[in-house]
Amino acid sequence: MLSKSSSVLFSILFIVFILGVIAYLDTAELQNNDTSSFLTSVSANEDMIEETLGDVNQSKEDPLDSIIPNLEYRLVETSLTVDGYLLETYREYELYEDENGNILKSVPTANYEYIRYKQ
Repeated sequence: MLSKSSSVLFSILFIVFILGVIAYLDTAELQNNDTSSFLTSVSANEDMIEETLGDVNQSKEDPLDSIIPNLEYRLVETSLTVDGYLLETYREYELYEDENGNILKSVPTANYEYIRYKQ
């Protein structure tokens, strides 16, 4: 066991070490977050305002961007394979629909499903 004075010294050094690590991590985080100095903070804010106004002015987006697509598999091909199996190939599509259920856009994806049936 350690003597009382060495355990107190060890405890103090351990606390100082932990505080040093915390201070270093806090400083590194502040340096990463602060991209402008006191002299350039006004111009940086003006640039942000111009970018924000530019985004508002470009609000004429494609209405399909706000619609979450539904996924649906559609039959692509039916073929006979070896050993008397029937193979059906389905491809996944993203369907963009309006409020009435009318399909506005259909986009094929790279996902396929294959189903085998014994004849």
